[in-house]
Parts: sequence; structure tokens; C-alpha cells
Amino acid sequence: MIKTKIFNNIKNPPKFKRDEVKVFKYYGLKEDPLNPGKVQMPFMVIAPNKDRVYDPDIEDYVDIAAIKSLGIEGKPTFHTIEFTKQKAGRLLLQGNIARDRDLYQFLTLSNYNASNPNRDTSVQPLFELVNPKVKAEKARKSRSLKRDAMNVAAELSGAEVREFISSLGKDEKRDLSVLRDELETLAETDPNQFIKLSKNTNKSYQANIKRALDKNIISFDGETNTFTWTSTGETIVQVPRSSKLGHLEGFTNFVLSNKNGASIYQEIVKLLK
Repeated sequence: MIKTKIFNNIKNPPKFKRDEVKVFKYYGLKEDPLNPGKVQMPFMVIAPNKDRVYDPDIEDYVDIAAIKSLGIEGKPTFHTIEFTKQKAGRLLLQGNIARDRDLYQFLTLSNYNASNPNRDTSVQPLFELVNPKVKAEKARKSRSLKRDAMNVAAELSGAEVREFISSLGKDEKRDLSVLRDELETLAETDPNQFIKLSKNTNKSYQANIKRALDKNIISFDGETNTFTWTSTGETIVQVPRSSKLGHLEGFTNFVLSNKNGASIYQEIVKLLK
């Protein structure tokens, strides 16, 4: 980058070798489903050619700019940085071209670059560096996670499947193949959530609470968020509405934290037999 008293005083600018080619693309670029080979994006996006960025080497902020040239008395003129639909939202830069090298360094350091690990995250990204290695690693990690989740789902016993389904507040009495399909679908579409739920050590509590509700041993009033003994109408607990997984998690928290929770839960388990 061209340095001035004001701009581009970065201690260690990004390296761009002469034999390298780098590509930046408009952030969030998508293929146009109605026009194969085309992309969905505005006709033209002009990226800011000035920014204030964090330099980790000096632990301070530095003003940077995509300077095209210096005129009279060192007054800079600036590059116009365009991402166009005509070029599929991509900006190709070559290391053996001085202009491209300057642009690469500026774009790499910019807060508008989603690939910049030191970027100001309050700034809405406009572009990102196309990195085949990182893309491949992310894709492989995603496939590995999905594979792990699918394997866990496939290895669940029938009893474990029913307990899992019941802990989610769903009807466990349906055909086992239907229940397995639901869990495998969850594992396939949201492997992170499935793995998290599968590791939940409170599944058996939530499953038994759901079974007790299904057998009318206990009742739940959604308006007051209150559990009661169905036979007597006596209140067991009023759970907070803030429970992220709903009333089953709220009751489980009561069982695990209240001095009477364990004995009440044991009574429920006894009545389920």
C-alpha cells in the first residue's frame, strides 16, 4: 500500500507474492436459481476505500486507504472498489500487478472483509476472501458433524428412541420407525442441536415427566405454568416461563434443585410403573 503521514502505517502489511492470485467476492453471494450460471446480488456494490482498522502488532488503530496515486503536495487519489453482478460479484487480483497488490492489502485489512479475524464485528461485512482450503475444511467439518449425529441416531435402541422423543415433549407411542425418522431428520438437518440434546443427561427426567402428563398422573396449566397432582389438584410447582425448552425443563430443574424435588419425582416414577 502507498503510505502517507495519515494512511497505511501498518507495521506488517499482508504479503502477496508475485505468482499468487487472490479472489474476493461479494459477501453472501448466492446462485440465481432462475438463471443458471448467474448470481443474486445488486448490479454494483462499491466498497469503502477508507477505513480505520486494528493493528495487532502495535495494539492500536490505524487509518488505511486504497490509495491510487499521490498528487501535488502528496494529496492522494483513491481507487474505486467495485463488486459487479457482471463479474459474478468477484474481484480477481494478481500479485504481479502493483495496483492489485495495494488493493489486496487494503481489502485484507478492511473491517468490511468478513474473512478478517481482527475486523470490527459491529461493521456489516461487504466481501470476503475466497479461500478454497478454509471452505473445504468447513465443509468437511460440517459433513463429519452430520455423520457423527446420524451415527448416534442410528445406534439408539428402541427404548432410547422413545425416551428421546418423550423428552422433547412429543408422543412416544407412535410407530418406532416414525420416531426414528424424526430423530434422524433432526440429526441430518441440525446436527449441532441433535448432539447437544443427545448428551442431555436430564433426558430421562423429562421423558418421565411427559409420560406422567400423558397418563394423567400430573397436570400442567399453560396459563399459570403450574404443575399439579391430577387426583387431588394440589400444586406441585409453578415453573418460570423463561425455561428455554419449556415446561418439561422447568419441572426437571425443580426436581434437581428443590429439597422436595427428588421425593416428588420418585413418587411420579412409582406411579408410572
